[in-house]
Amino acid sequence: MSKQNETLALMPSHAVTAIACVWAFMTALAFVGNLLVILSVLLAKKLRTVTNAFVVNLSVADLWSCLSYPWMIVAQVSPGGWPLASEVPCTVAALQFDTSLCVRVFTLAAVAVNRLVLTTVCRATYRRLYSPRKVIGMIATTWVVSCTIVFLPYVLEISEPGYYPEDKICSTKDGFHGRKFTYEIIESSCLVLSLTIAVISYAVLYARSVLQKRDQALRVDNQPHDEVVVTERRMFFLEISIRDATRQKITNPDQEQATTKILLIAFCIMLLLVLPFLIALVASADHKFVVYSMTIAILTSCVNPIIYAFGHPHFKAVLPKVARCRYSEILKPSYFLQAMLQPSSIALNKESSEPLA
Repeated sequence: MSKQNETLALMPSHAVTAIACVWAFMTALAFVGNLLVILSVLLAKKLRTVTNAFVVNLSVADLWSCLSYPWMIVAQVSPGGWPLASEVPCTVAALQFDTSLCVRVFTLAAVAVNRLVLTTVCRATYRRLYSPRKVIGMIATTWVVSCTIVFLPYVLEISEPGYYPEDKICSTKDGFHGRKFTYEIIESSCLVLSLTIAVISYAVLYARSVLQKRDQALRVDNQPHDEVVVTERRMFFLEISIRDATRQKITNPDQEQATTKILLIAFCIMLLLVLPFLIALVASADHKFVVYSMTIAILTSCVNPIIYAFGHPHFKAVLPKVARCRYSEILKPSYFLQAMLQPSSIALNKESSEPLA
């Protein structure tokens, strides 16, 4: 038996079938879930925030990655190697998977930096730093850099994406002169740098939150009792003014803190799910570990919509309604949704405004 046939026979047929079924289920779940996230932002006006623009970019990257999973399944279940005459579909799937992975990591780093800037600068500075044009430029940069990292080694013949017979997946093979390790070093360095930026940003956010709570506790303890009573009375009489002032703020502190926690949870889960697969590729692990770690990595595409649906303070109020097609129950609908829900009334108003013959 040849070396390739030995590696193909490492896993029993029932295990391969089970893994393929899990991949197919996760592909469908990820596709539907991320599509619902994008539709929620499109239909609800209150979801039109800078942070959610990056969240939408994350969902687009997940959808892009979902397009590669069917070919991964074909590569995995084929007993005698790649079944088609051409490896082009597998090559495209490998490029899609690597590109989407880079985009997701870079986007998570951008989200972390955005949350840090949101809590440290004034409203005018934040709007200047995250104007619509600059946000579009940041999102485009995640794709340009990711495509450069993935495609440039292929153009320079450092790596060759396609069918990987040792692991029966669509991945990056050794290019000319066996320089795949160089490609892995370049890609891993960029991903590690982005993850480091995200970790530092969330660490600073956590430190600031702890210090703010400690300062508030010290102020309350050092304030005289009579002054506390007077302050409470003033707060009672100035309740309306305070409520009006709160409406003028750029964010709600409690909701923004809850949003940051959910985004941090999503980041930590993705890091834990992707890390074994990256280690498996760099360390040239055995076939079973690569397949199992890749199965865990695919979970990242369907985990984020679930987290947003149950934990995000804004998405959990909109996403279930979008999933059940109850668009009329969405508070503060976008202009697109308003036009979609009231086409008959708009046509009726146009007819009534026309002069009678």
